[in-house]
Amino acid sequence: MLNDFRVTIVLFSLFAFRFNMTPEEENHWRLASILYNDVLSKLRDFFKAKFQQRFTFAWGDNQMSGEFFIANANISHTDQFILNLIRQGDTAHFDATTLFWCLLYSGIDILQPKARRSHARSPPIRDSERIDELREMRNRVAHTGSATLSGAAFSQQLTSLEDIYVQLQWDRRTMRQIAQGPVVTEECRRLQQELEAERQRYRAHDLTLQDHEQRLQAHDWILQDHEQILQEHEGMSI
Repeated sequence: MLNDFRVTIVLFSLFAFRFNMTPEEENHWRLASILYNDVLSKLRDFFKAKFQQRFTFAWGDNQMSGEFFIANANISHTDQFILNLIRQGDTAHFDATTLFWCLLYSGIDILQPKARRSHARSPPIRDSERIDELREMRNRVAHTGSATLSGAAFSQQLTSLEDIYVQLQWDRRTMRQIAQGPVVTEECRRLQQELEAERQRYRAHDLTLQDHEQRLQAHDWILQDHEQILQEHEGMSI
């Protein structure tokens, strides 16, 4: 999974220096604002509530909570940056990628199915399915080749979000305010400044990962050479 700020840089930089947007561009920005602001805030509260239901004690927004979660999670093949955020334990610093990992990929079953049926023969829709829908929706917005959204497509996305909010029992007022409100240019500027600062931090993180991968590759080469020497030595012994 790409980190949130990596993908939002692409999304919001499109609006950094161009604020005379068309209605289609405003629709795109409003949907992005819902996903990258309101949904993120609600995901943090949702994670803590589900954690408390699962373990019967509250998430403390501290290192003790983070270490406890890591100790119970399946952390193999997990980005070290995500693990470091979790270990710190402060959900105010959790981005959506980290929250999606905690809720969907950590191996800790903290999402319980709800018996919500549209008719008698329908299977229950699980919270995990709704959370995954949000993840996919965010990815589509972040990776779209066009920063526009037609009125019909915008209405369809809002309908999907309304349905998700209802099942997850989330308050829809902020989402509706963003959907119906004006596009605030100051908010675009603020986001652009914050995201540029985050880009610098993630760039340093990427360089650290590249260095780590190069060291692992060099280590693999050494192991291969060592195995070859052992095989040659065994051949000579025979």
